[in-house]
Amino acid sequence: MLSLSDLRRLEAAQAWLERGDYCSCFDELKRINNRDEFRVQALLWRLYNSARLHAAAADVALDIQHRPKELAGHIWRSLSLQNGLMPLLFSLFAS
Repeated sequence: MLSLSDLRRLEAAQAWLERGDYCSCFDELKRINNRDEFRVQALLWRLYNSARLHAAAADVALDIQHRPKELAGHIWRSLSLQNGLMPLLFSLFAS
């Protein structure tokens, strides 16, 4: 469960992400005490995915996969791996 100050930081991080300021979003997320909370992990995945850091996004999704009854982790990890590996594979075989 997130404290009131953590909820405010989460909302601020989401606002920074929507504005495209990835550094400020990351800074706000790092200041949250309970980073294992699903909403924090979900926003961290969105941040990494938006910043095209697909390997990091896949790692966050893998952590979410280990939570009981959280199917989002499976879907998000698949998307992260697809977005990160497909361009690499195309570049390797296009040569």
